Amino acid sequence: MGYRSTFAALFFLIPLFPDLLNAATWDEGKFVFFDATYESVFGMWSVAFIEVPFFILCLLFSQDFFLNSAVRVRFGSNQKFWCQWLKVMLLESAAYVIYLYLLLFLRLAVAGQWSGMRGQRTFLLQGFILQVLTFLLMDILFCAITFIGRNSVLGAAVVYAFVLLDYVVSSTKALIDLKFFLKTICVAPPFMDDFLLELLLLVGLTVGLFLLLPVMSDHVDSLKKEVS
Repeated sequence: MGYRSTFAALFFLIPLFPDLLNAATWDEGKFVFFDATYESVFGMWSVAFIEVPFFILCLLFSQDFFLNSAVRVRFGSNQKFWCQWLKVMLLESAAYVIYLYLLLFLRLAVAGQWSGMRGQRTFLLQGFILQVLTFLLMDILFCAITFIGRNSVLGAAVVYAFVLLDYVVSSTKALIDLKFFLKTICVAPPFMDDFLLELLLLVGLTVGLFLLLPVMSDHVDSLKKEVS
């Protein structure tokens, strides 16, 4: 239980709000407290190296129940099994993003900067939806690889590899636009014109991957026992 207690304590320290005093990249040199605070939470560096790793750690600690062979057998069918797991994944993703927003709102409240949220309600709602769906997609991918490969470290490595690829492409300004996970988490008020397109893409990928899960996991023998 020691490592779980340590993780729980560290969880409440994130995100660390790096570069809070710097203007947001979209403010073109002027300082807007709301924008700077929002980017400190949902900027590329924070997301790639603080928030996504901690989210993956959360997932590593939530796999025990559904990876239990007896649990899958009791559901009777792959469809029911994955539907129940999807509910848990959605709850995990939404709870994590809500926690990040609570940190954001807490910083605004402490600084007396609530007025900076005027006119941002639509953006905050749109950003929240995209972020929850993106974390959900990462969660589904992680759970699929973990379940099929019976290795949570492999699942974590593959998901984080996609995030690091996003970060490298974004940082190097590569000619090929491969950005996806970071693009729909690191949203910004001036760049929400593609909200509906991003939403449809996220929903399509999430539904498509989820529908494949029962088929992909058919070959996994829940009753197989390791021979010592």
